[in-house]
Amino acid sequence: MKNILITGSSGFLGNNISINLSKKNNIFTFDRKIQKKKVKNIKSYLYPKNINDYVAFFKKYKIDIIIHNAGYFVKEHKPSDINKLIDVDIKKTLYLFEASKLANVKNIISFGSYWQFYSLNSKFSPANLYACTKQTIFTIAQHYLNNNKISHLQLIISDTYGTNDVRKKIINILLKINKKQKLIINSPNTKMYPLYIEDVCRAVNHSIKYMFKQKKPFNKQFSIRSSKSIKVFELVNKISKLRRINLNDFITYGKKINNKVFTGKIIRLPFWKPKYELNEGLSKFG
Repeated sequence: MKNILITGSSGFLGNNISINLSKKNNIFTFDRKIQKKKVKNIKSYLYPKNINDYVAFFKKYKIDIIIHNAGYFVKEHKPSDINKLIDVDIKKTLYLFEASKLANVKNIISFGSYWQFYSLNSKFSPANLYACTKQTIFTIAQHYLNNNKISHLQLIISDTYGTNDVRKKIINILLKINKKQKLIINSPNTKMYPLYIEDVCRAVNHSIKYMFKQKKPFNKQFSIRSSKSIKVFELVNKISKLRRINLNDFITYGKKINNKVFTGKIIRLPFWKPKYELNEGLSKFG
């Protein structure tokens, strides 16, 4: 049983990951508001105010590994988003790594995004400023690897979905949209790699085991995504069949056709593969 700190447990990913990991570990979470999870082995805390408080917390609860899930996502940022992007994705990351150095925490997992690799190769090619901040986490980790031997694994994650997800993601929208609503899709040919939430949790569990098995510290990026891609218009047709209605009746396909796909050729997490393909995942919705 390990003592695991998770940042950003209030969202869909963080909530599911913390509950899943609590079955065999002691979970501590940092959030903007105290999370009232009636789950054994989960304790929620507000973010510490400064580096010294981070260090004291890590030492007090003997943190073994950190899962840095907090993030501020904006597809197209506005000037007013800059400070929040810096605070959540840069400042808090630096606090975590610096406190880990001082408290001798040697393992950190973070989440990246396919938005970091908006090209036909594995080179960094950010689609937006959010993707830049995610890649910055990886760069920060390299510094702490070189100077303090802190290991970092960034899971490059694709589109995720699952029951009880309230985010305005394409799968959720298609599952709930009705005839009174209209939806415009500008990029029907864009490929997706939808990943069911249980597979995300399995990947995190596997990543923790992977980190503690390594003999040398490292800084790596691994992808976790579905085995098969699907284009957005194909997803519309698939969910139409599931719901037994023609979603195309109240969807407008825009003129802007985005043929770029998130194809960064990042190596898949070793010895892991998804258990649920899209049909199986969607069947969970009943």
